[in-house]
Amino acid sequence: MQMPLWKFKREIQRLGMQISQIPWLLSSRFVRYVFDWASSNFVKIDQGTATLQDNIAILLVYQPQGIQASTFYTLRHLIRNGFSPVVVSNAKLSSYDLSALKKNAYCVIQRPNYGYDFGGYRQGILFLAEKGIEPDNLLVLNDSIWFPLSDTCEFLKEVKEQDRDLYGLVTNNRSDDERRHHVQSYMFSFKKRLVASSVFREFWKNLFLSNNKHAVVRQCEIKMTYHFKSRGFLVGSKFKTEDVYDAMSRLSRHELQTVLKYQKSVDPKRSRLISRFETLENLKDFKSLLEERLLGKYFLIAHPLVLLKSLRCPVMKKDRQVIYQLQRKAVFDESLDNELSDVVRREMLMRDHKAADFEPAHNDLIEKARVPDLRSGGSDGRL
Repeated sequence: MQMPLWKFKREIQRLGMQISQIPWLLSSRFVRYVFDWASSNFVKIDQGTATLQDNIAILLVYQPQGIQASTFYTLRHLIRNGFSPVVVSNAKLSSYDLSALKKNAYCVIQRPNYGYDFGGYRQGILFLAEKGIEPDNLLVLNDSIWFPLSDTCEFLKEVKEQDRDLYGLVTNNRSDDERRHHVQSYMFSFKKRLVASSVFREFWKNLFLSNNKHAVVRQCEIKMTYHFKSRGFLVGSKFKTEDVYDAMSRLSRHELQTVLKYQKSVDPKRSRLISRFETLENLKDFKSLLEERLLGKYFLIAHPLVLLKSLRCPVMKKDRQVIYQLQRKAVFDESLDNELSDVVRREMLMRDHKAADFEPAHNDLIEKARVPDLRSGGSDGRL
């Protein structure tokens, strides 16, 4: 059977990506050694005013144009839920931003933008390891997402109460190869049993470092989950890929047709396949639609009726790609923005207005996010 042209092109692109990773794979160990040896010259660590709690969150940011209001909103939410933030910036901070962040964090680390997210995660984790800090829960997240979407979010409570050693928001389990099932890297957490282990320390100490994005995804994001799982640690997540289809089964016919129209726009390669289900004349067609898994591959690009209304997902991507612009437009088209916090709603509206970056945080927003003296408050650091 002849391979379709689109599939042939995809395989060629995949081969090209694999070839591009070879130099990085060969040089990674040497690069990591040099980076660690020289880090004292270009990694800056400033102590913040937030006290050290039993739970810690490493928040990676890359905002060279100024720290966004939603970042302070995230920090405030972390502190209210008993997490001490360690902010790692992959860009140099202005004196103003550094001062504001220090008032909302246990410490602030500035480093070169090397190694993408995992390079920054590693910096924060090794900083804690060097100080002998082993939190009950270590949350790791980055600023590619809005989190939380509202003040009522209880995901952090779930993180503290669940019993998995590695716990993510979403597990990508689409592959037939279990070794490729992985917790997605924009937000995940570790329990103390894993953090205190030599397996954990060795993984991060010897982590693959590269500025090749595809190599980082393959060598870090995808491999991390199986690395810990194969060594006897428990892995779990709030959502899995198939949850999108379970959620769609609960939509009304009108809502499902809205989702179909949206999916044709974000996945034009499958537009003709999806079109045959648009009328949805009977239940059999609907079941076939779900069974054939035609409505997307990536969890966080699901239509807001699925992602927000049905699944109550606590995050959305900030990505500027057209597909995410369509997703944000759908939030407002379906009046789902009413449940967003003012900070998130405002940034979401601004995100696709021309090509401007978010406005830096205003003084009033920073003031609202400032940390109280947690030593005189409750032991969990709640406001």
